[in-house]
Amino acid sequence: MRDLLRKCSVADMEFIVRTLECSFNLSDDKGMRRGLEEYEELGTKQAQDALAQAIERELRYAGSADLAYLFRWLFDADNAGVKVNEIITDVAKKLKVKLKPVGTVEAKLERLVKGAFETSFSKLTPEQQRKLLEDAGVGKATIEDIMGKLKVVGPVMVIPLVIKKVGVKAAEKVVTQITVGLIGKFIGTQAAKELVKQMATKFPVWAEWLGPVAWVFTGVWLALDLQSAALRKTAPTLLYLGLVGLRDGPEDGPGFWEDEDNG
Repeated sequence: MRDLLRKCSVADMEFIVRTLECSFNLSDDKGMRRGLEEYEELGTKQAQDALAQAIERELRYAGSADLAYLFRWLFDADNAGVKVNEIITDVAKKLKVKLKPVGTVEAKLERLVKGAFETSFSKLTPEQQRKLLEDAGVGKATIEDIMGKLKVVGPVMVIPLVIKKVGVKAAEKVVTQITVGLIGKFIGTQAAKELVKQMATKFPVWAEWLGPVAWVFTGVWLALDLQSAALRKTAPTLLYLGLVGLRDGPEDGPGFWEDEDNG
């Protein structure tokens, strides 16, 4: 987990810290916030490592029941939270994503994003799928070509087709739109919009990531308890970290998007 967190930019770290913070906390989310401020000020590897450790601690706390966490803390404060792999398994089950149990945390989170994306995209209407591709900068003729092929091979092949026809950047845009829109469903669409607005003010790249389509279409397939306090913290954090992992290419290699076992 910490190796993946070290790949995060300051903007990524701030988003994750904001997502994990809460009004009632038996752990130390204020210490996590202080760690972020120190990392922003100093930018040192030591500050980055300390922040990564604090984020992992708060994620493990978020995945725990408060009473169970307190009981474990009495005996082993450093390992009171639920293991990260257990949280990944729990979130995957909630999202109805079947994950291969092998691999690093980063590989599993990349597969989580892939599975959640494929489920979301397949539930969109053809017109919504066209709009999503158009918003990612895919030309109309290419969209119709892709849509025609999807009727034969199925919607899960949309990313390989976009990569082949348009390139990786457009594919990244499509995946990011769906995934961040899904994150918004967990933390609340209005809260997510406000958070993105705040983040875009401080980190302009955020404004380039999302179009309005993400907030309209994503998450319509969800049939689970979005009031779960744990899920509102763990699912957005893990999905976001999966996006971070995919930035430098999937750990499972170039066939990642075509492999039906990856997610």
